[in-house]
Amino acid sequence: VSHIAPPKATQAEIDLAVKTSLHDGLSLYNLNDDALSQAQPDIILTQSLCEVCAVAKDEVDDKVSCRLPPNQCQVLSLEPESLEEVTETFVRIADACGVPERGEELRRSFWEGAERVLLATKKSGIVKTKEALPKLLFLEWVDPPFNGGHWIPDMVEKWSGCRTATSWVTNTCKSVQLSWQQIYDADPDLVVIACCGFDLKRNEKDALAARELLKPLRAFKQGRIYAADGNLYFARPGPALREGIAILSRCAYDGDKDVVNELEGLGWLPNVGEGWARVVYDQEAVDPSIADMEDLITEKNEHTFAKLHEQACA
Repeated sequence: VSHIAPPKATQAEIDLAVKTSLHDGLSLYNLNDDALSQAQPDIILTQSLCEVCAVAKDEVDDKVSCRLPPNQCQVLSLEPESLEEVTETFVRIADACGVPERGEELRRSFWEGAERVLLATKKSGIVKTKEALPKLLFLEWVDPPFNGGHWIPDMVEKWSGCRTATSWVTNTCKSVQLSWQQIYDADPDLVVIACCGFDLKRNEKDALAARELLKPLRAFKQGRIYAADGNLYFARPGPALREGIAILSRCAYDGDKDVVNELEGLGWLPNVGEGWARVVYDQEAVDPSIADMEDLITEKNEHTFAKLHEQACA
């Protein structure tokens, strides 16, 4: 139970409340003692990776020792910082539950799915070099802006077929607060807004509210601002990160039919409007897209291209 009410607060209000609580040494959450006693769990999963995301492990340990019989409950704390470490937790949890083979199978299927996403991006008929990979800005908070930390850089750079727009952020696994000027200077090809703890509907709403902040970006002018269910596919270190990788690739290669067909053929890419969506702003805010020459002609041969080029330069 948290004293902060995210559904009713703006991102700026939530950010201030969190920073104030942490500065004052106050916990953001309180365990429901009665519910814990009634549940009589054998295993509790917790974490000490992020004090903003869940109850602190020390508090869980204290409550367990006070409310449950000795040695009844195992508290398993998970702190993955990379995508590889996330998949290792699958095995740890399965071992703790007495079904180690399920953890191994889940880890195997996760990496198999990630590999299929990466292979799909290599079908691109547009992106031919590493330098041409889409430059993606992932925002796990908008006001103020934070980039994605922990396993998100792995998802972007190693498996989605993209480059990160925040390449200057190094030597840290945690997300970093950015300035809007840094974001403007980075000039990303696309922006994915998948704020921590928020579903697609809330992230779309906040992306629309951030219109004036996003407006200077080339990605905004080209209609390449996307929102996603950050709570389900990005913030939680679990199997659904596989779908998160696919969402990043689907957004990044939105106009590449070969890649889109491969991704949609996976069978588990979340549908547009359910797991992710392109954010649609009013028409006067977005410059008309410059169509690709390939889309303007039906007879694709050297003579036709040359003729069009000659007419354009005349």
